[in-house]
Amino acid sequence: MKGKWLLLVLALPLYASPQSTFLQLYTNPNDRESFKDMVQVSANEYAFITETFFYRVDGNGRVLFKKDMKEGQYTYLESIMVDNTGNFYIAAQVFTTVSTPEIVVYKMTSSGQLLLRKVLSMGSPFKISILPAPNDHFFVAYLMPGPSQHLTLHLLNNQGIDLWKKTLSRDITNQFAAHTAPNGEVELLFMTQGDNRTWITKADLAGNLTEKEILLQQPANLKLHSNDFCNTPDGGYAFSGQTVESSYMGDALLYKTDKDGHLQWKKEININRGDRNTAIAMTTDGFILLCNAGFTENWGSSIDGDLVLIKTDQQGNVQWKKAMGSAKADFATRLLIPDVNSILIGGQVSSPTEIAPLPMLCKTDNQGNLSVTLPFQPVQPATFKKIAVYNGSPVQKLVKLTLIADEAFIAGANLQNPNDDLIYPFILKADKTGQVVWNKQLTKASGLIIGITQTLDGHYMALVEQKGFFGKHYTLTKFNVNGDSLSTTYTGTTMLRDIIGVSDGGFLLTGMEDDGSLANPDLVLIKTDAAGKELWKREIGIAAQWELGRSIKETPDHDFVIAGSSQKAFGEASDAHVVKVNKDGHLLWARTIAMGAGISVLNDVALAAGGAYVMTGSSSPLLSDKKDVLVIMLDKQGVVLWEKTYDLHLRDAGLAVLYTAEDTILVAGSTGEPAAGRLEQYGFLMKLNKDGRKESVQYFGAAGVQTTVEKVLRAGDKIILAGNTQDEYGEGHMYYTTADAVAAAPPGEPVAGSLTLYPNPAYSKAFISMKNNYTGPVNIVLYNTTGQQVLVLQRTKTSFELKEEVPLSNLSSGMYYFFIQQGSDKSVKRLEIVNR
Repeated sequence: MKGKWLLLVLALPLYASPQSTFLQLYTNPNDRESFKDMVQVSANEYAFITETFFYRVDGNGRVLFKKDMKEGQYTYLESIMVDNTGNFYIAAQVFTTVSTPEIVVYKMTSSGQLLLRKVLSMGSPFKISILPAPNDHFFVAYLMPGPSQHLTLHLLNNQGIDLWKKTLSRDITNQFAAHTAPNGEVELLFMTQGDNRTWITKADLAGNLTEKEILLQQPANLKLHSNDFCNTPDGGYAFSGQTVESSYMGDALLYKTDKDGHLQWKKEININRGDRNTAIAMTTDGFILLCNAGFTENWGSSIDGDLVLIKTDQQGNVQWKKAMGSAKADFATRLLIPDVNSILIGGQVSSPTEIAPLPMLCKTDNQGNLSVTLPFQPVQPATFKKIAVYNGSPVQKLVKLTLIADEAFIAGANLQNPNDDLIYPFILKADKTGQVVWNKQLTKASGLIIGITQTLDGHYMALVEQKGFFGKHYTLTKFNVNGDSLSTTYTGTTMLRDIIGVSDGGFLLTGMEDDGSLANPDLVLIKTDAAGKELWKREIGIAAQWELGRSIKETPDHDFVIAGSSQKAFGEASDAHVVKVNKDGHLLWARTIAMGAGISVLNDVALAAGGAYVMTGSSSPLLSDKKDVLVIMLDKQGVVLWEKTYDLHLRDAGLAVLYTAEDTILVAGSTGEPAAGRLEQYGFLMKLNKDGRKESVQYFGAAGVQTTVEKVLRAGDKIILAGNTQDEYGEGHMYYTTADAVAAAPPGEPVAGSLTLYPNPAYSKAFISMKNNYTGPVNIVLYNTTGQQVLVLQRTKTSFELKEEVPLSNLSSGMYYFFIQQGSDKSVKRLEIVNR
């Protein structure tokens, strides 16, 4: 029995049967649960706990058994272990009443039968940890808050009888880590209050305590925090943690000591921003680190934070970095090496369908990869030119660029400073090979460059956003082709998202301005003179509606068209929104294009033939993982000519649009982003005809990194694509390439011809006519304005035209929306039913 138990705590993996990779999210409709702890049960089974639920899952993450453990007013499960007979032990905080907290240990079978409930102590600790011990015993460690915080350690037998209880003498900080050593002793890692010294305390089965200090010198300018540790074959330790310069900024920390606690080597790993090394595990040739990275100084941001796995060699040198999670905030907490082929992590991942992050269990292969099958073959263009502003910045993101002579360009970029992890705004000039000729930092304090535009007098204007005590403020810096500053002015509003130079020599800015109520932000327009001095400000919107301008274009008539989004105050859904104003900012017309109940936004607008406007963005139904490219064409008066969504792969977004002289629409952006999974995106360039028919799609990028196209523009006979990509996670850089450098791929189905809905408005019936070469299944769904399905039709198209009569006599008057899918081609048509 003892020899079998020792195998369970060896650092080397026990199981070696290959299994598929997975990332699973676990929902509880009525509760928001946090992932707490996990354990391996067998080669094909794991168990984990959230705050109130116990799960057993198979080797692919599928739930085998689930039990609600809540009792009393509140229950917070903290730690889990499994013994040699397959019984589970769970340590928890239980509030039997609001003011009566207990530290409880549960013992139960794999089917959830409760065998034991043991109350160890009264109180609400910072943390509890339960660990296996030899002879069917187990350790429980916990830390109670108070003026003096001391770790308490128990040894119990499998009947819950306390064999001994020890309280450590040192006053420690709010966290500790605990592991069972290969010899059966428990080892506790903690830092003492006041001096931040690091200690390991051991307890044997007789309750004898020995401690040693880990001789990690604390630098004067930052703190070194140790979060986790593992034993190494030489009798020493490897530790994971982070450097701390402020509440969030810092780097991942990895260091190694000998058996006496003397430092052998130390590595600080700058992954992205606000990096934290939460867990460590040893492999046969190095270490696996589980990190949280990409956090910023914005506490509570819903878009900050990724899960990152790092593999190092035995000296702590990074071999690879892999990221998992979602586009929103994610957190990793637990790491386990179940076999030589796999890595298991647990934590929290955000989901588009949920407000709060969901518990997640993820198994990768031993290289940190999740298996992914793509419906397209991405390419890496031969002329993919990396734009490196300077080598010291790990993250360099392109914002805007404008072409100048000989295919050179002036651009704005946001660069991370590796010394403080903050982002600073830069301007740069690069030649046609991507070589940076010069770069200049625009502001001494951190900030974001929002836009850059060419001026009528041959110079350039940059718009920079910075944060102050009372909110955001904006700087306008005018500079020449050599980057020399010509003037600096300031403006203020709630949010700005675009700037253009206009035909009278001044500039127009757009975004959003709030009236102070937080309930009625309107689309804002700010007009300045050639030096950036404000001439006028206009707010355009309606009460209890939030409107945001994202992109501006000047028309040949010197009016302006602004694309963005609109949503009801505090509502979850948003609609595409377009505004046209005259040269003085007075409203000519406004259009809100609803795509059903969901989140629709417009990111870019371009001028089209005949005075029309084409714009792109994204559309995502509420409570759905889907997000599709949205393209809309309006005529000069704002009448919708057509609106279409394009489902490329997983979550897509149109970020840039260009209408060419050949009556072709080029839409570019990102695709292949999972709702949760391997953190990656691919860039795309989609070619449409003037009626929105998809003619080709080009994909490029690489697995496991994020590539986006932010800008499409014409340079003579070339189409230039520019955006952002990575070498691997946390090493972002800007690029540009040409459309000719990327291999074109045909669309999924050749959908050509017309889609017509008539009459519109309609009375008792309407007709849908589909004339194209597509044959196959057709889905027709009619929604009302609340997103409710009121009619569903499924047909099969066998010839060039499918004509469908739609009865309307049982529907009330009002606006409705047809969703029509032909293969991969999806369209939305609005229908108005009038009084009969």
